[in-house]
Amino acid sequence: MMLLDIPDRNKKWLIFGSIFAAVLVVFVVWACVLLTQENFYKGITVEEVNISGLSKQQARALIDDALRNKYKDHAVTLQHKDKNWTVKLSDISYSFLTDKTLEKAYMLGRTGNVFQRLYNIADLMFNEVSFSCETDFDREKLRSILSDIKKQVDRKEKDASIIYQNGNITLTNEIIGASLDVDTSLKMIENQLLKRNFQNIVLKVEEKIPRVVYEDIKDLKHFIASFSTSFNAGDVNRSDNIRLASDRINNTLLMPKDIFSMDKALGARTIENGYKEAPVIYKNELVKGPGGGVCQVTTTLYGTVLRAKAKVLQRSPHSLPLGYVPLGQDATIAEGAIDFKFQNNFDHPLLICSEVKGNKLTIKILGKRSTEDYIVKLKSVILEEYSPGKEEIIIDNNVPDGQMVVVQNAKRGFRVAVYRETYSRNGELLDREKISEDVYRPQKAQIKVNESYFSISPVMTE
Repeated sequence: MMLLDIPDRNKKWLIFGSIFAAVLVVFVVWACVLLTQENFYKGITVEEVNISGLSKQQARALIDDALRNKYKDHAVTLQHKDKNWTVKLSDISYSFLTDKTLEKAYMLGRTGNVFQRLYNIADLMFNEVSFSCETDFDREKLRSILSDIKKQVDRKEKDASIIYQNGNITLTNEIIGASLDVDTSLKMIENQLLKRNFQNIVLKVEEKIPRVVYEDIKDLKHFIASFSTSFNAGDVNRSDNIRLASDRINNTLLMPKDIFSMDKALGARTIENGYKEAPVIYKNELVKGPGGGVCQVTTTLYGTVLRAKAKVLQRSPHSLPLGYVPLGQDATIAEGAIDFKFQNNFDHPLLICSEVKGNKLTIKILGKRSTEDYIVKLKSVILEEYSPGKEEIIIDNNVPDGQMVVVQNAKRGFRVAVYRETYSRNGELLDREKISEDVYRPQKAQIKVNESYFSISPVMTE
């Protein structure tokens, strides 16, 4: 019995071995076919297109067609306030990186050793993998579009203004400036487009608030100081210079802490800049020069500033007393050398209003009405007087015999202090402060005579 069973057992093993070998052959053949397959493995979709078993070319064609149909009418709308700009995807060469995505999909099941590959291929059959294509666009084209939009959006800011003329105040509103930030806007658009987000995009536009806005100046309705001086209207050139200088400083607005420079406001005192030849004080003498008369405008402004109690930063007196203001209440100016400066030390803007009527120059400072009601007066106090001394004789043989020519009259000198006094409306002295102390040096008389003048008898000279 045992000997008879051996052939049957071998037969079973032989059958089993044959089946195993056949299965192994089938598996090897299947594996070889699978591993050498050039098309995409089963279980892969790209952009919702099933590309199982397709070649790269076939898959590319199907995906491109699907994307074209899906996004052909898409665009992005750029917005700023009530303005819109539509940018078509074709305008910026918007594209899908299909080849890059297909390459990733194609590598599924094609990395690792044989067994890893077979496992991954089998897993794909039961667990589908989906891909979405990355996107790209031409950034320079988009930048060019934004640059064109910027020309439409950008706006220069403009200060609100206040003009005082003929007793009337005219106010204009400010203009808010705008500047499209191209780089930031481009980045915002890029972040949306690469995510296929085609919702409207509000552009990044920076507002530029001007230095002066309507709210700053709307309450400037009260003259906090005023001062006037008179001049000889018959001196045409000097009068013209006074009018020109008055116009140059008229309606100058000073914001809090602003510093006003008279030298800068007047500009170059040249014939080309509109000024005329007129007497100016130079080295204690009156000589002709362009801009003669602007010192009277400077002095008048100085008097107004003192009465307004603005902060004087720089002021120099003339070398000689002036006839149109009390001693010590003058201010001189010399282009590039001597300036008159003051600062707006109020918490609100100030407006300089200057006008000439007839032979009278009036400068006012417009501001907000103060809660205090007071009157400001300036008082000059002579501390010392200086004698001019004996006259100076100048020999000039061009002077006729027996005659003398007065070149310069004698002038006394002074040391003078200026005080600012503040009174209540009832006349009560509230405050007294010393503003300045100046010295005006005396001047000797200068007389020209012929050298023979001294040999003439006294009788002849009478």
